[in-house]
Amino acid sequence: MILFDFDGTLVKNWKMIYEQWKEVGKTFNVKLTEKEFREKLNPEWHEFVKNVLNIDFEKNKKQLVTMIKQIYAENIIKQEIIPELAEYLKNKEFGVVTSGFSKSVKQLCDKARIKPKIIISSTEMGTSNKTKLIKKTLEQIKSKVYVGDTEQDIQAAKKNDLTTIAVTWGFHTKTRLEKAKPDYLINNEKKLIKLLNQLES
Repeated sequence: MILFDFDGTLVKNWKMIYEQWKEVGKTFNVKLTEKEFREKLNPEWHEFVKNVLNIDFEKNKKQLVTMIKQIYAENIIKQEIIPELAEYLKNKEFGVVTSGFSKSVKQLCDKARIKPKIIISSTEMGTSNKTKLIKKTLEQIKSKVYVGDTEQDIQAAKKNDLTTIAVTWGFHTKTRLEKAKPDYLINNEKKLIKLLNQLES
């Protein structure tokens, strides 16, 4: 079974998320450029809020969480699982480990007519630490491969002794992903599917 990150990996929505954070920044009178977003985004988003946007997370936690949930929910339903990957995952056993919301994963998977065997979400688990989320997933299912789009994805998967595949169409640039030294660095969906078939055989 293969584990996937969701936002930026199964769904090409990094620009959607950038617009979301730009809107949050405006509320707190903070400007966020696209370049800064891609260079500094951290899936552990409370750290991103504190270290990049310079917003006191604890002081503004309720407002931030409400804003993020609302903006995300309004926009994610307009997105779709990458068609080639949706087709590949039909009748496949796979899992999703997300820093986002399991409800959104289910909505888009239902729309694509695919069904993950397991969805582990930071919102339900109470942590956005990917290492812990992946470890929790592996306590419930067996997997040897993880596909993600951020440095933190790759680092977390390595700590859990998984083969790591980084995809370049997500949140982090190729340069950032190379720093994490994934086992494989893939730049298009067809190459990813070909690699996954090889790893499965």
